[in-house]
Amino acid sequence: MRPVPCIILAAVIALFTASAALAQIEIYDANNQYLGMVTSSNTLGFYNQKIGKFFELDMTSYNLQNIWLFYKTDDCSGQAYAPYTLTGYMVRSGNNIYEHTGETESFISYSYYWNAQCYKATSAMRFYDKVNPFAGALPFTLPVKPPFHYSVKTSNKAVVVPMPVS
Repeated sequence: MRPVPCIILAAVIALFTASAALAQIEIYDANNQYLGMVTSSNTLGFYNQKIGKFFELDMTSYNLQNIWLFYKTDDCSGQAYAPYTLTGYMVRSGNNIYEHTGETESFISYSYYWNAQCYKATSAMRFYDKVNPFAGALPFTLPVKPPFHYSVKTSNKAVVVPMPVS
């Protein structure tokens, strides 16, 4: 058996690779609203390409995850902070939507906001991520409605999901 010249082998690999279809699983709710691509197999985590954001849905309310906001002040005023997560990750506090900036600080929180009320905090020094109000518009209405269904899209182009390192 003759060895295959490297140039021919490289051409065959390139031809097969270029013709391979890539699959993307898109998730929709019962109202046919596009939610995004699944990012987690054990939570309702998604990446929505239209807005370029990650988010996770609460498994009982089907709304964005509700979080505590932390403040350096004792009256929940000033810059809001949340437990550390990915840059661009969207969360909810009450009826407001926030996105993580990727800017992390370590400080003692003197107040926190939960369910439309401000509370005095007595926590130790921790790392928090700065969050800002989400300025865009969501391409779907919250809360979303189960059951969810999916569509498999094939393409010759890969979708690159940005995974920022903060």
